[in-house]
Amino acid sequence: MSRETVEELQKGQKLLKEEVSQLKAQMKIIQILLGKEDNPSPYQSQACPAPQIPQP
Repeated sequence: MSRETVEELQKGQKLLKEEVSQLKAQMKIIQILLGKEDNPSPYQSQACPAPQIPQP
């Protein structure tokens, strides 16, 4: 292989590694968001009872 070909392959490999890193970061964010959907916060899951009006 020529030197130019090797340099081009190395440059492509570096770009792919950067892209993989970005995709992993995005996947972590998505997993966090999906996890929050599966486990609602305690504030959302607590319902307030409706006030009871006495019957005459």
